[in-house]
Amino acid sequence: MKGRTCCCILSFCIVTAAVAGGDPRATDGRRSGRMLAGLGVLLKTEPYKGADERVYPLPFFLYEGKKWSLKGSRFDYQVLGDESWSFDALVKLRAEGFDEHDSSYLNGMSDRDFSLDGGVGASLRGDWGQVSLELLTDLLGKHDGRELRLGYSKPFEQPFGLADMRISPFAGLSWRSSGLNDYYYGVRPGESSAVRPAYDAGDDTNIFAGLRLDRRINERWNFFVLFQNLWLGDEITESPIVDRHHVSSIVAGLLYRF
Repeated sequence: MKGRTCCCILSFCIVTAAVAGGDPRATDGRRSGRMLAGLGVLLKTEPYKGADERVYPLPFFLYEGKKWSLKGSRFDYQVLGDESWSFDALVKLRAEGFDEHDSSYLNGMSDRDFSLDGGVGASLRGDWGQVSLELLTDLLGKHDGRELRLGYSKPFEQPFGLADMRISPFAGLSWRSSGLNDYYYGVRPGESSAVRPAYDAGDDTNIFAGLRLDRRINERWNFFVLFQNLWLGDEITESPIVDRHHVSSIVAGLLYRF
């Protein structure tokens, strides 16, 4: 896999795993001054035809201040809110794409690059869990698309009587515009061939769900495992360069709390 795609996947996992690395004793939405760093490993499937599963070593970093947070390649700033709700401005890396040499099915296609998305997000938090809503748009003019994400998560402290453990299931929906889908999964007329017809991807909705496990080792060290499955919408799965209806990722690692 070439450097651009590797960078996309790496950046995606830095964000995801950093969010997964919370202190299992803490339940509030914002923990001012919290900083975590560590190392882990990723196993991820790819939706593109002929693209192999890959395993990568990964660094993680997370910082949460009173008003702003940095989680890998994602930056949030709280415009309004308190411990129970927030309205944020955010910027995050769009960690998707491929190099044409990632698979023989992609030979002759232009590379699809990562981009930078910006937007707003809102969340509600309580003993019942957390609901979040995000609206994102392309800031660099790569895909010129939009995404609307709705998610829910609920942490369970000391499940089954296990001390220093936390299990957090999560699920949600992701609506993606035609511009976003077509850039990453469409086939332009000049890229078509006998086995790869031209294809325009429209807007659709993906579904995601997963489970995060945190285990506090001591006052500073925390072990986590994160599993996520993403069910792709029909506009993506019907693309001639896609051969999966869902993609999965598993991230595991150790985090140090400063």
